Amino acid sequence: MADSEGGQKKRVSIAAPPAGGGGGGRASKAPPRRSMGPRQMSLKPFTPDFRGDSDEDDIVGAAGSVQPPPTVDQLPQLVEQDRGGTHRDLGGGAVGESAGGESLVKAGDLAEEGRTVRALVAQLCEYFFKAGWATGTGGGASVRVGGPSEGRPWRVFVAPSGLQKEDIVGDDIFEMDMEQNITVPSKTPNLRLSACTPLWFVVYRLRPKARCVIHTHSINALMATLLDATESSPALRVTHLEMLKGVGNHAYDDVLEIPIIDNRPTEDLLADQLEEALKNYPKSNAVLVRRHGLYVWGDSWEQAKAQCESFDYLFECAVKMKSMGLDSALRPVTVNYHAESRGKNRTIDMIMNGAEEEKKEECG
Repeated sequence: MADSEGGQKKRVSIAAPPAGGGGGGRASKAPPRRSMGPRQMSLKPFTPDFRGDSDEDDIVGAAGSVQPPPTVDQLPQLVEQDRGGTHRDLGGGAVGESAGGESLVKAGDLAEEGRTVRALVAQLCEYFFKAGWATGTGGGASVRVGGPSEGRPWRVFVAPSGLQKEDIVGDDIFEMDMEQNITVPSKTPNLRLSACTPLWFVVYRLRPKARCVIHTHSINALMATLLDATESSPALRVTHLEMLKGVGNHAYDDVLEIPIIDNRPTEDLLADQLEEALKNYPKSNAVLVRRHGLYVWGDSWEQAKAQCESFDYLFECAVKMKSMGLDSALRPVTVNYHAESRGKNRTIDMIMNGAEEEKKEECG
């Protein structure tokens, strides 16, 4: 994000730092954003150099107008991936192997890195609003970069509180250190840190590899916490659903346990329960808050986003299965693939053993 001009913020394209600090680096332009709020509408538009020929992103409603969020299949692709796996273009820069936990910007340009991550956090918030997970200023996101593996302190970027998530811009984002001190305040005056801030740091402290934490107010997540009518279950259990593979650490026939903690009047009061849940369920990458929503994290922002989508899919399945009289925690009654698999393995073993015997006879 650039500094304000005439009281109005403007967006600019952020080029990836050239390799080795020299020229010739490939410019990486921020993807188009669908301006929905009056604050975003005051920003100068992107230059038309992004990938894609559609002009639909330039069409906006009147300031302050209410527009329903698009359906999921209309959501813009947040990143356009280089299938070679070496770089990904994101909100405002280039990612070098970010899914493997590397820094978002590799050339040591900290100012560039800060602009890139702020743009990313703003666009994640907008994406989750459009998915229906962050309405009414609810939800939030945090991304951190740096750390001991890179020989420098962590830089933690946190979305603000009280803003419409579809209307957040990079200048609104706070930067903090791991002691929860604000190192770079929001450029927008009178903003407060997200109420989720203490919880971001619980996750970062107990999951040292985590680089992104997301909080949603998804209806699917909330309803999943109410599948137990007594509202006393310590966890939601799901098994034998293909999307289990999308949440990390689980296969189709594993039993996924997502811990559930009870809601409190304010977000910060959840910290002790969240810490206990992370310790008691080391395999889980998410925690549900009863009658509230979901916290999910990942070793990169891409992983956290993908897992958040996968968890929401599983929650919707669990709720719909309940309405059909099915229990998402139980193994299907007609499952026989284990026996089939064992039978196939025995057949293969017999064939291989027979081949070995024939080979021995030939050698004899």
